[in-house]
Amino acid sequence: MGIFNKADQCTIPASETTIIASGAKVEGVFNCQTRLHVDGEIIGKVLSDSIVTIGKQGRISGE
Repeated sequence: MGIFNKADQCTIPASETTIIASGAKVEGVFNCQTRLHVDGEIIGKVLSDSIVTIGKQGRISGE
């Protein structure tokens, strides 16, 4: 779920983005209320109130 303006652009500031960097690995339940960008790996469940993007090298395995 994202917050959008009339022009269909997300209104959450880019500075409020959680980044899982390349080479990082997170396991378990990941709960995020900001934008999430994954260049690393998440294994488990991702709960997000915002936009989730996965980079070319990023990976999410699980629910």
